[in-house]
Amino acid sequence: EVVYDVAHRHTYLSSPYFEKNSKEVEEIIQICLLKGIKVILFFPPAFEKYREFVDPKQLKMTYGKIDELLLKYKNLSFVDYFSDTTFTQCDFLDADHLNIAGSSKLSQKLNLEVNQIYRFN
Repeated sequence: EVVYDVAHRHTYLSSPYFEKNSKEVEEIIQICLLKGIKVILFFPPAFEKYREFVDPKQLKMTYGKIDELLLKYKNLSFVDYFSDTTFTQCDFLDADHLNIAGSSKLSQKLNLEVNQIYRFN
């Protein structure tokens, strides 16, 4: 029940924040494009039970906005760990936060992604 409460606390289907935040993110992407900077958006991993209770409409809306931005901006990449099964219950502090081990795992994965996207060697 705690996981249910956390997932629903993060649901904002009727909130004006989605459009406002989307516009602000797009403005940042545009500024970065003008300056030749690559932008990486990412979804952090989510605990399996948490994912079960996330509002599917909100998730679809969020992924739809990301897809729209990816098509529009060549300087944008997206890394999605939301359903990454390499993160197990042992990696989570609670329903929506990683613990130290999970954070370390995420940092290592993100480091590889950033190196690939930016082609660092």
